[in-house]
Amino acid sequence: MAEYLPHLEESLQKQFPKQQPALMLQSSQHISPQGIPKKSPLLSEYPWSPRWEASQMAELILDFLADEALNFKRFCNESEPQH
Repeated sequence: MAEYLPHLEESLQKQFPKQQPALMLQSSQHISPQGIPKKSPLLSEYPWSPRWEASQMAELILDFLADEALNFKRFCNESEPQH
């Protein structure tokens, strides 16, 4: 079974790392009838603290994204039209 790796878009503010970046997942495997790749809502409910070391921040965000990628894949598959 092939891995599912959605594209990650992040928006870093000028106040980074004090201000949490906005994250969004996008699928290259799930395209809307209009030809637009499916996207997740903006993700902001993930582990974040500007007081954490960068390595800790990255590890916790990557753990969150691994779980969120599975949820996003499930969402994309469930929203596909049934043939």
